[in-house]
Formats: sequence, C-alpha cells, structure tokens
Amino acid sequence: MGKDSEAFHQSLQLVGGSTVRHEGSLSYELVPPRQMGPEAPPLLVLLHGGGANEGDLLGLVPYLDPRFQIAAARAPHRVEAGAYSWFRTTFTAGGPVVHEGQEADSRKALATFIDGVIARHGADHRRVFLLGFSQGATVALSLALTVPRQIAGVVAIGGRMLREVLPSMASAARVAGLPVFVAHGIHDDVVPIGRARATREFLRGLGLELAYREYPSGHQISAQALTEIAAWLADRLDAPPRRAAAPDAADR
Repeated sequence: MGKDSEAFHQSLQLVGGSTVRHEGSLSYELVPPRQMGPEAPPLLVLLHGGGANEGDLLGLVPYLDPRFQIAAARAPHRVEAGAYSWFRTTFTAGGPVVHEGQEADSRKALATFIDGVIARHGADHRRVFLLGFSQGATVALSLALTVPRQIAGVVAIGGRMLREVLPSMASAARVAGLPVFVAHGIHDDVVPIGRARATREFLRGLGLELAYREYPSGHQISAQALTEIAAWLADRLDAPPRRAAAPDAADR
C-alpha cells in the first residue's frame, strides 16, 4: 500500500462524530445534507460490516454527493463493546453458515428503520439508497431484493448474495431495473472474489441495472472504488426516480 493509499484509508477513519439517535430497534448517526435543494433530500443508509459499528463508514461522507441525507445504522446484534453484527456466521468445512433468524430479523428491523427515518427527517421516500460494506453489503442486497419498494439503488462492497434469502425474494417484476453497484477486491481474503462473481451472475439473471467492478485490493474500500461509487450515486440522483411495479402480496 503506497503513501497516498495509506493517507486515504486514514482519512476514512477520522471523519464523523455526530450524535447517536434511535429509530425503532436500531441506533444510528445522522448527517444532514451539505447541499439543500428545493425538494426533500434523498436518503443514503450506510450499513457497516460485521464487528464494526455505525461510525465505521462515516469517513465516506465527504466523498459522496452533498445532496444526500445520510443515516449510518448500527447492526442490532452486539458482538462485544463497540462491535455489532447483522447476523451470526459459523464457518464450517462446507462453507459459512448464516443464522437465518438473525438475518431475517435484521432485514425487518432495517425496513422499519428506513420508514421511520423518512418520516422523522423528511427524506424523499422515492430516493432511498443503501451502501453496505462486507456483511452490510450482504444485508443491503437482501433487503433490496425482498422489499424493493423501499429502495432506489444499492451499493454493495465486499459482500455476497445469501442463498438463505432466496425464498423471500420479491417477484421478478418487482426487482427488474433496480440499480445495483457491486464492488469487490480481487485479493479479498474475507469474502473471496469467487463469491462476488457468483453474486454477479445471479443478479444478472434478475434483469437489474447492474454495474459490477473488481479492484486490485483486498477486503477494503479503495480510493478507486470510492471515486466510481460516488459518481454512480450522483448519476442515480440526476436520473428520474425509479418507478416500482405494483407490490407483491407479502409486501403490503
């Protein structure tokens, strides 16, 4: 890692520090829009990885579009002091095994959380985006594919698609055209690149508006990835809000 890259990653850890709030069963930090427009602001929900907390991704804020109202959510399951997870994972010889009950509960909590944040802070319900890293990326994909009515776009960095979520997925008509940006490091030793490529092939089959990028990095958010992610999100804000299909019965 060169000096420029080291300085970049240090800067991601030094920005942030707003007041912790509570909505539903989740705690979060809120960053108001740095650039206000005539309409309600779009909402970007940051979802940290396993073993981190709501402050972990706040260092991304200066690099993202200033029109966003940003809510950095804390996962509901405490691992240790200052460390939380969206679900427990047991690593076995056959591969990682997810605690399905915790994962489903986290998705439900996030869905309720998003509705509450929109109502409390006046965000635009048509322009809600998720940005997740590692386990947070996995949860972001799961939520978007099971409750797509809430989501205008997803950025999933260093995560994967869970097979455990497939029975709960919304219909093809509901997820078709959903904008998704998947970013993954080729040298990722936590979530191997093969899992990202399998996720890519699965998502392609759903008819999403998919952008998939690989970077010469490990399990991290590189400067190159962040630059491209920020541009992608800004482009989504400049486009008309996505028109969702009629809700599934389970979505009502």
